[in-house]
Amino acid sequence: MTEDVQLVFPEATVTGFEGYSTWYNKVIDIFFDEQHTLKIADITSQSDQAAEVHVVVNWHASIWNAPDARSTRLMMDADQTWEVMRNSVGQPVVSKYIVNYMTYEPGSCKL
Repeated sequence: MTEDVQLVFPEATVTGFEGYSTWYNKVIDIFFDEQHTLKIADITSQSDQAAEVHVVVNWHASIWNAPDARSTRLMMDADQTWEVMRNSVGQPVVSKYIVNYMTYEPGSCKL
């Protein structure tokens, strides 16, 4: 089931564990000092086997680009949609994760 998972980020769409691992190994070198605050988590049942979750996460992170003297601060709300379904043993799993859009706070740097 992990090979079917699709993750849609602003900069890339990846599929499966290998696609996610490649993406993740790139971004862990970009952001530090992160804070994630859940603002919204609305669940809409599609059936007894599937649901859609609307999530808004306030995300703050620092970014340092060599050779800049200082880091910059990223501050935003990330609006997301998660498609959740039950796996073969009935556990809920995310089958698709989409970043719909980002709303930057005043003073934030941009991605």
